[in-house]
Amino acid sequence: MDELKNEVVETRTEEPKDDINSLKAKLDKINSVKEEWFSKKEELKKELNSLIAKIKEIKVNRDGSVGSVSELKKERDKYNGQVKELIKKIKELNKQRGDITAKHNIQGDPSRLKNQIEALESSIETEGFGFNKEKQIMDKIKILKKQYAEASKVNGVMNEINDVSRQIDEAKKKSDEFHGKIIDLVKTSKNGYSDFIKLSKQINEVKKRQEDAFEKFITFKKEFSEVNEMLKSKLADYSQIKKKVKAKGIQAREEKKKQQEKVLEEMSKEVEEKIKSKKKLTTEDLLIFQQTAKKE
Repeated sequence: MDELKNEVVETRTEEPKDDINSLKAKLDKINSVKEEWFSKKEELKKELNSLIAKIKEIKVNRDGSVGSVSELKKERDKYNGQVKELIKKIKELNKQRGDITAKHNIQGDPSRLKNQIEALESSIETEGFGFNKEKQIMDKIKILKKQYAEASKVNGVMNEINDVSRQIDEAKKKSDEFHGKIIDLVKTSKNGYSDFIKLSKQINEVKKRQEDAFEKFITFKKEFSEVNEMLKSKLADYSQIKKKVKAKGIQAREEKKKQQEKVLEEMSKEVEEKIKSKKKLTTEDLLIFQQTAKKE
């Protein structure tokens, strides 16, 4: 009977204990998966922050490039404007030169006229010309000097034309330099835009994966809380069962002790009767007699 009671007690305590062990194992597994998703979420968060930093850098550079292109275009347009004004000016100077040449019928360059004048003047000083001849030479020198003066005007215009032509070449060169810089910057900006689009796609993909990882983490966190509450409840129940089992065990032991004492008392009375009737005592009778004597 006592063995049956013990078996019942053990069964009542083992079943909740098995449930608790099962819940603990399940809780550990859920926690492991939950932490894996949390770590994944954090890794994706770092990756996302890195990509965002890169795209911000590209955006800053791109905004700067747009500003630089605008400034470069202003410089290029400034020099293009100068070229247009200088071309207009050189056309006016060419017209002036044509008008002066046509008006005074200027032929040849001023240096040749100057050489002719100097040669005629030298001949007057060194040659013994007659009055009429000298007068003719002087008239010739006068005409040449007038032509030289008019030709010098043309020469001045030509010098100005050459100077303006030089300015046009310099302005064109500057315009071409700024145009080349614009092309290079636009190419760089296009590459940056391509990287910008590529990074934008990566950011959207990583963000989606991070959101999925976070949702998984929340799901397993919720499940962890639910199982943990179940475990707490089972532990509380198990604690109550253990208390009840312990109390019943104590009660059973006390009852058993009382029964043993009762049996011993009855057997002790039988031994006493034997002693009184002077009957022979067995070894068992002697043991019972000794236990009774110890209690007394």
